[in-house]
Amino acid sequence: MKNIREKAKKIRDKVSKKPESHESQIAKITNTTLEEQRREILNKGKKFKYPVQYSKNRLVINALIIAGVILITGASLLWYQLYQAQNTSEFVYRFTTIFPFPVAKVDGEKALYSDYLMEYRANMQIANAKKDEIEGANNISALSTLNKSKAMKNAIANAYAQKKARELGISVSDKEISEAFDAQRKIQNTELTESALYKIAADNYSLSPSEYRRMFIELPLLRRKVTAQIDKTAESLKNDVSKYLS
Repeated sequence: MKNIREKAKKIRDKVSKKPESHESQIAKITNTTLEEQRREILNKGKKFKYPVQYSKNRLVINALIIAGVILITGASLLWYQLYQAQNTSEFVYRFTTIFPFPVAKVDGEKALYSDYLMEYRANMQIANAKKDEIEGANNISALSTLNKSKAMKNAIANAYAQKKARELGISVSDKEISEAFDAQRKIQNTELTESALYKIAADNYSLSPSEYRRMFIELPLLRRKVTAQIDKTAESLKNDVSKYLS
């Protein structure tokens, strides 16, 4: 009976006990409990931090390796196309006009690959356009070899002339280029318009106006001025020597 009474009492106590109010539950949430929960969440998240950081570093390293491989491969292919295969395509020519690769060196001066290809391609263009009039034009291989040799010699000569021009303080002004251009427009008492002359250059040599001016006016004019100055200096030196010997 005693046990039955004790059990009945416990049941009455449970029934009579009031549940905690909403206000009392909120009161238990303090800054301390919030901080503890925050730390718990952060501690759980730490295990994901280092794998993500490792993945980012690995991604950067892989990107650098890929970029390096592409750069080395591209440079190797470019070197092969320029100096082994001696590619003379339009793409390679345009590329060398942007990046001044040397085709040769003379007395420490770089002969530009773009000047070499400009002359070679122009000569091949006129040869193909007038192959019926040019002897041996049908032998493309021999003609290509001949024009490469001529273009190389002129590229080297132009490079040397530019070097000596800097040393002697010689330059070609825009006015001199324009005067020479106007003189070229007058052919056998007939004066061509500027556009007509440029069209002839484009049709026969595949040259733009700026390329025509450089190949047929600026570079030849600079070489003539340098040669004239060297001859003048040589003549002066010759006269000075003659004075001492006479």
